[in-house]
Amino acid sequence: SVVMSTGVASISSDADSAYKVHGWLMFVAWGVFVPAGVLSARWLKGLKPGLWLKLHQAFNALAMLLMIIGLAIIINKTEDEGLEHFHQTHTVTGIVAIALAVLQPLNGFLRPPKPEDPSEMASTPRRVWEVSHRVVGVTAEVLAVITLFSGVHEIARRGLSESKEDKLRVGLIVWVAALAAAVAAREAVTLLRPSPPPGAGEDAEMAVNKGPQPATVG
Repeated sequence: SVVMSTGVASISSDADSAYKVHGWLMFVAWGVFVPAGVLSARWLKGLKPGLWLKLHQAFNALAMLLMIIGLAIIINKTEDEGLEHFHQTHTVTGIVAIALAVLQPLNGFLRPPKPEDPSEMASTPRRVWEVSHRVVGVTAEVLAVITLFSGVHEIARRGLSESKEDKLRVGLIVWVAALAAAVAAREAVTLLRPSPPPGAGEDAEMAVNKGPQPATVG
């Protein structure tokens, strides 16, 4: 709302709650569950057979649920305030990220099977699918991080104090940097350690690849 006597924009308590809930839902979805889903597929294939796939799908399903709830909240709030939908950089990058996330499980149904023999090279359709699945997932996550940072600015425009805005931005920077550092360190360890024998840890994946299975964001 706007205080007409001063021209100063203010935000009501319910609007403040809506924007905060939207922001936190999107942060948990894109900053916690999506990375967890991606990294479970990347790092857990050598553990209990099939565990990585179950975690990959579960984390991304939770992320998708939070995205849908967060999107519904902000669309409803935008309607209530009589504002235009999807006309700013924040909203455009956000909706594109969500659209790409929705495409990932649909893409999973088209996943070509791996060869029965792990020593055989995967078919061209399978290799194309693997590359496209990763590219779409990474693109969605990059767009989501950009959207999270622009979201701090957007909520600040709606009444958040400058000190709180700075704290949110610093906290987001620290979280992204810490996650990136952890991934870099883990990947460095992986590169330095001897490679496992071909097909190790992939028995469960071979089983599920005998028929179409949904994959998710990462």
